[in-house]
Amino acid sequence: MIRRLLSCVAVLSALIQLSASERVILWQSEAPEGVSLSWSNGGINISPESCTEFMVGGKIEIRLNMQEGAILKLCYDKPVDGWTDLLSFPLEGENPVTAQSALIKSQVTTMKEYGFLPFGYGVSIIEIAYVPSEITVDENAIWVGPKSFKEFGSIDLPASLFSEAEAGDKLVFMISDSDNPYIKLLFGSWGGIEINTDVNPEEFSHTTNSISLTLKQEYIDKLKANGLTIQAVRFILDQLLLKSDSTVSIKDIDIDSDNAPVEYFNLHGIGVNKPENGVFIRRQGNKISKIIL
Repeated sequence: MIRRLLSCVAVLSALIQLSASERVILWQSEAPEGVSLSWSNGGINISPESCTEFMVGGKIEIRLNMQEGAILKLCYDKPVDGWTDLLSFPLEGENPVTAQSALIKSQVTTMKEYGFLPFGYGVSIIEIAYVPSEITVDENAIWVGPKSFKEFGSIDLPASLFSEAEAGDKLVFMISDSDNPYIKLLFGSWGGIEINTDVNPEEFSHTTNSISLTLKQEYIDKLKANGLTIQAVRFILDQLLLKSDSTVSIKDIDIDSDNAPVEYFNLHGIGVNKPENGVFIRRQGNKISKIIL
């Protein structure tokens, strides 16, 4: 029993050490208090060369101190147009704060081409790092969690995420740990078109691990103007996909996990045919776990 316990501790320690080694520091302040941003980037620029290993679902992680009313974004220097917003960080908690945001496909593509720079007010940045994803993220993901809706909550998604959406596309909520899930969608945010799974059940398609909605033109117009507000309860939202009408049907997403084929990926999300001598991500249907071989 003791030997088995020690073995488990060793495996856990190896996982922790490996996860820590995979975290890549992109920039670090020489001053313990960090570099202050006051409607500026504080002279911090992350080059495209630093972003070559970025993958969808990986996270940008920023350690910082903040003042009340602080704002932090990532931008890129777009030719002709100049600095252009790339993503925004929710800032909460006590100093020092660690702000994180998972990357979607368009953001990864932009960072690899232009790099990025922080822009904000009332923050002092201590460190910027990239953390690889430990799960495989769908190429159609426009948002990556997880976000717990075990208690009633909401999230706001900007209009920029829907810039390429078309009528007939599917909005797919990949969920887990669900118990009679409820979703309310406010197209165009507050004051837009409202539908929910209780009042408008015919609008939604359900499977074991997903809920999908076919977007109408009136929804698209509102999304592109003012974005989307999601209110929900009784599940965990893992990913939000925007799938074009030509992509695989939602029926293909609902997999019987016990009978589904087993797939393995390394910690960068790259598929591995015959895993050995290392730590890997094992996926079978909608079940994902980390293993060591």
